[in-house]
Amino acid sequence: MLFRSEPGSPEWKMRVSELKHMVKSVSESNLKDDLDYFSKLSAELDDEEKWAKSADYDIESGKITEFTEPPPFHLHVQKLLGSKVDIFQPPPVRVQARHLLATDAANMSAVFFLCMLGAVTVSVSATMNSEVSATPNVDSDFYATLSGTSTAFAGTYTIIVPLLQGKPSPIDRKTYPRRHWIFNFCIAMALITSLASAITQLFAEGGSAVMNYSSTLFQIVATMIWIMTSTKKIQTLNKEVEDLEGAVEVLEGEVEVLEGEVEVFKAPIVQALYGTILAQALLVASLKSGPIFEVGAAPQAQPWLEPSALEVPARVKCID
Repeated sequence: MLFRSEPGSPEWKMRVSELKHMVKSVSESNLKDDLDYFSKLSAELDDEEKWAKSADYDIESGKITEFTEPPPFHLHVQKLLGSKVDIFQPPPVRVQARHLLATDAANMSAVFFLCMLGAVTVSVSATMNSEVSATPNVDSDFYATLSGTSTAFAGTYTIIVPLLQGKPSPIDRKTYPRRHWIFNFCIAMALITSLASAITQLFAEGGSAVMNYSSTLFQIVATMIWIMTSTKKIQTLNKEVEDLEGAVEVLEGEVEVLEGEVEVFKAPIVQALYGTILAQALLVASLKSGPIFEVGAAPQAQPWLEPSALEVPARVKCID
């Protein structure tokens, strides 16, 4: 229709304008689609690079044994790396599980859920055993509770062994003052409630179960605080070690530069010392050869006084 119109006519100009507008719209749409595609591709490549960097290598075989990061769903390892690297990809379920358990939120959620489940069962037990005895009731349940108390004491003792040995507290008081206070409080309450559970068992079985649960809960909180603080300490120490390794590498480079400068300055100094020693040796040899003049005799030429004998070798230089 465009080519049937007369060039220069209003209809021809209108058709040309419509065609230009259509081409511009299509170009802008294609450009937007291309930008979206490349943005998505860049994000996918970033995920692939992050996953590839999380690989743990076996030094002896040179193969990848496992990945600490979960693989992205769009990742195709063989297509990305080809035959350059022989990759052993663990099952995705195990990788996802490892990634999930590696987060603090997942760990805290699991511990909280299990503690709440224990609280429910303890409440049911305390409700079913609400009787209180006026006299001590020493039976098999008491000895079972006493066994649990001694075990709880042993668990708490293993936590406070470093403190009893005079070592510094696992929780730095200056860095984590609140955690330090909570840690000490939980340790003390774990010991108290563990002892109270055995005493309460003599009179009320329900109260003994609550005390035993409380002792275990305090131990869990203290252990979690210790683990979280120790993990942060290890991460900080690893970063400091990496910084020190970088500083050592820089110092090694500076030492190599200084050694090169020493070699440059040492050569002329050694040559000068060699020349001085040689000149002194020539002088001592000339003095030992005898006197220059004899009494009543005409002076005679001495071979060591000849100009050629007194010339210093070209490589011998005197020090100013």
